[in-house]
Amino acid sequence: MQNFSVCLVHEILNKIHTDKNTFEESWLLVKANDMIDATHKALNFGMRKEDTFANTYGEIIEWKFTGIRHIGDVEIDDECSVICSFTSPKSELPIIKIRAAAASTFR
Repeated sequence: MQNFSVCLVHEILNKIHTDKNTFEESWLLVKANDMIDATHKALNFGMRKEDTFANTYGEIIEWKFTGIRHIGDVEIDDECSVICSFTSPKSELPIIKIRAAAASTFR
């Protein structure tokens, strides 16, 4: 089994106040045989998280799965592993690196 980092995107729709619509990115660590298997697992996970409900203000909210933004393989060692690393043009987001580190690193 291999490890993959996957970024899923859900659109959060407010049926009453459409100006409040937003997007959420969720980062997953997926164990799979290969990238195709990881893609299938992530797609199934994203679709299972779709939901429609009334929030505390009685507004109808819909979580709609829009797709996979990123998928990449991850090598895990005992101390520190890069979960995701990507760059964007200067006009967009700066370089983002998400790291998982052992507690002993933060002394």
